[in-house]
Amino acid sequence: MAGEDGVALPKLPEGVFFDDGELTLSYSEQEPPWAEGLYRQVVWGTRGLRYRLLEPRVMLDALQRSGWVTFLRQTTPIGAYGLVPGIRSWNGERVPAIYRTFLALRPELTGRSLGRVLVAETRRFLQEQLPRGVVFGFIEDDNTASLAISRRAGYVPIASVVAENYAVLRPAAVAGVRRLEAQERERLQDCLETLYAGHDLTDFDQSVVPEQCWVLERGGVWVAALQAERRRFELVDLGYRGWLKRAVPWIPVVRQLVDPRDYRFLWYQHLWFREDQPGAIFDLMQGVLYAMGHRLANLQFDRRSPVYARWRRSGRLGPLAVFRNGFQVMADLRDLAPTGRPILCTTRGA
Repeated sequence: MAGEDGVALPKLPEGVFFDDGELTLSYSEQEPPWAEGLYRQVVWGTRGLRYRLLEPRVMLDALQRSGWVTFLRQTTPIGAYGLVPGIRSWNGERVPAIYRTFLALRPELTGRSLGRVLVAETRRFLQEQLPRGVVFGFIEDDNTASLAISRRAGYVPIASVVAENYAVLRPAAVAGVRRLEAQERERLQDCLETLYAGHDLTDFDQSVVPEQCWVLERGGVWVAALQAERRRFELVDLGYRGWLKRAVPWIPVVRQLVDPRDYRFLWYQHLWFREDQPGAIFDLMQGVLYAMGHRLANLQFDRRSPVYARWRRSGRLGPLAVFRNGFQVMADLRDLAPTGRPILCTTRGA
């Protein structure tokens, strides 16, 4: 189906696309019935931070219109790979896009070159089906093995993303904070398009979810807005930051903020603020924490983004600000040229 500008959503053919007699890769628009169980078993992350998903169903349901690559060894499922088709901006035009996510193998099979097969053969499949557009995914900075596999398959880095932590020990109610009303969606989209002009990979018409959005009004005027989703992880290992996990029982402030067995936080996207009141976004961030009963939030920005620079100067992130991590955005640009422009870090397929 094509939009008003004639750009069509990518449509991938279902069925087997790789079979060497032992390993089989196939694509389907239906989520494999065993995928949620696999994602509960996997320990995600890198040497810097390793975690399990306590509620993978919530995150899987957020991937609307997603398709799935299933990986079988003979008849036994050994892995899965999410592909989310969409339409994103690139250098001022809208192009077909596929977001790669939730790549996972059964834990006992990691380190056996199976991930290399999964990534490389899936890229070949996508090259055949997407003559023009962008295929992209996020890989942690210190996940050297996955970065090497991605580069070997032909993906190239197009952005460096920082994940920031915002924490308030005792969030307070903020006057003027309210949920976005459904009929205000287009207004928010227009605000975001203006603020993030000059960014690539924007998709506000697809990824803005009104029931997850909040605004801050002052004198009847919008001054800030954001989108918030709940997340729950179990922190398995903090690697070089492992001292924090050991110190949790002894540091009252950290203990109240972080429970490694049930790490709950909000994921903030689509931050918007008036250019003459950038500090208002921090008021809204605290107000949403209070309204949703949380103390922590995570946010992701392209390090080159001028919006990130203004936001970072406008307020304080709190006691967990030092615990940031980074990602490389690895992409295959199909008949598109690199732009060097910052990207927007939305990872929802709406």
